[in-house]
Amino acid sequence: MKANNLKYTLLASQEELYLTQQKIKNFKLKGIQPEQLTNREFDIVICAFAQAFELKPETVKTIIAIESSWDSNAISHMDCRGLMQIHPRTALDGYGIEKNKLFDFCINIRLGCDYYSSLKRQFKDRDTALVAYNSGPSNAKKVKEPDKYPYVKKFNEILPTYQ
Repeated sequence: MKANNLKYTLLASQEELYLTQQKIKNFKLKGIQPEQLTNREFDIVICAFAQAFELKPETVKTIIAIESSWDSNAISHMDCRGLMQIHPRTALDGYGIEKNKLFDFCINIRLGCDYYSSLKRQFKDRDTALVAYNSGPSNAKKVKEPDKYPYVKKFNEILPTYQ
């Protein structure tokens, strides 16, 4: 997926969200990859999960762009996987999801949205939640000026692309 192809400013209609949720249920069975979706369908998947976890779609898209450059098969040097770069330990301990499932883009986006949403509730501000998403909650507590943290700076640079 090309990042610039996913710039939609309108939220999906309720009917589109319902139809996409039905498709999401079938993606796993049919082995559909994100590259097989239209840009609009993929955007609706992101919007559906963002809405479910009270996040803005542009926030989710920015995290995906930073974390994996839109590569659903990405693996980091820390063994984080998929579009939103979920660590296998976070997936298993927090959600009971095995690491081989993290390349399923629907599971990955759902877990990433849920995890980031929980960090926002825990830290009560976006920048500290972003630091926690990137480097872990215990490290985020040590950061005095989260707005100056490199990950947050990069987020702020890329975010306008999706607004």
